[in-house]
Amino acid sequence: MQKIGLVLEILKLLSRRGEKPITTTELFRELVSAGVLENKASERKRLIRALSDLESLNYIESCLDSVKGKVPQRWKLNFRALPYFVSLSKEEVLSLLTLTAFVPSPYKSFSVIRPAFEVIERLGKTVPEEVKYRAKEFFDYLPIPTYRYSFIEENTLKLLFEGILYRRAVLASYCKKQVKLYPIKIFTYNGNFYLSAVEAESREYRTYNLAKVKVFSVSKEEFPLFYWKKYRELFFPFDSEPFVFTVELPSDYYSCVLSPEKVRIYPTQFDFELKGNSVFVHLVGFTSYRFVSWMALDEIKALYPPSASLLKRAKELNLKERFEDLSYSLRENRKRFNKFTKSLRSFLNQREEALFKRSSS
Repeated sequence: MQKIGLVLEILKLLSRRGEKPITTTELFRELVSAGVLENKASERKRLIRALSDLESLNYIESCLDSVKGKVPQRWKLNFRALPYFVSLSKEEVLSLLTLTAFVPSPYKSFSVIRPAFEVIERLGKTVPEEVKYRAKEFFDYLPIPTYRYSFIEENTLKLLFEGILYRRAVLASYCKKQVKLYPIKIFTYNGNFYLSAVEAESREYRTYNLAKVKVFSVSKEEFPLFYWKKYRELFFPFDSEPFVFTVELPSDYYSCVLSPEKVRIYPTQFDFELKGNSVFVHLVGFTSYRFVSWMALDEIKALYPPSASLLKRAKELNLKERFEDLSYSLRENRKRFNKFTKSLRSFLNQREEALFKRSSS
């Protein structure tokens, strides 16, 4: 029984280290510290015999470096031989339980996510129920009144998951039209799910509302890695007319924030300044309708056009690396900014007219 206990402790310790090898001496010290072994030469020999047995069974791997001279032998778990052997500390189990709190409730029933929750729940049996409950309730989302949620057809999600993971083309219908797509990723915006993909025939990048997509099958065709690398960080295909400008917001957007430099009001923000009763956020804008609508969400005090100093800062940060169509020309940036403000004015006027008609009816 002592030998079995030692073997299990060795496997547990190596499991916690993952792919990081450990020397025989370090392993011995860990086991002595944990009270599994005594600090004796005979106990070290017990460990060496156990390691030799586990290696012969292919449960652990020796990571002896191929260098000349005497070097310590290192060990790691062979996860291919023991794919289901997992040993987690109490802190790790609690961390996983807490992680589940960050997933919005409607998403937890997705078939591609559900197995992870089942594993976490199984591992969580070592945690008291009350503590487990609080860990799972540690974080929550409070949706804004206009936050939406759209349904995803279960089989479609499962097939897209396979297509994205293994870089396979999928055959689908979108608004009743047959399409062949190279799926890149699924993302959510204001509660709606979208698929970012390349249309196979035209080779054009597009976003598809998942509520309108039905996937029939995953093909054996492996699409080029180039598409995934190019579009994995792109969401809605904004018009390719990025420009820099500044938004002035009330100071309470940043007041009393412990690390304001780590806060992002806008995803394209690249700098900010706190002056008096205002926060000046420097960001990259677009002329597209969707970006224009973002500007209606905040208590904006003023918008400022591109300036030479702002472009200098953009150049220092090499923003063209993130926004390849960005120009460092002041004239071009102001031209795009004017186009944006015209669209914003039109957007706000339409909203005002619509609200006024409804309130007067």
